[in-house]
Amino acid sequence: MVLDGPRLAPLSGSRPNALVILIHGYGSNGDDLISLARMIQPALPDAAFVAPNAPSQIPRMAAAYQ
Repeated sequence: MVLDGPRLAPLSGSRPNALVILIHGYGSNGDDLISLARMIQPALPDAAFVAPNAPSQIPRMAAAYQ
C-alpha cells in the first residue's frame, strides 16, 4: 500500500537534504497538517515535507482518514 498526500518542496529550491513527515491523528488528513510545514520551512529551508493521508477513509466522513 502506498500512502500519499500533500507535499512541499524545499523552500531553498535546491535538492532536499532532509525529509519531514507530518502524521495526522484519527479523523484528520494531510491537508490539515501541510499548513504547519509552511511555518516550519524557514527553519529547515533545505527539507522536503510530506503529510500523507492514513490508509483508509472513515465511512460517511468526507476527507477524514483512519
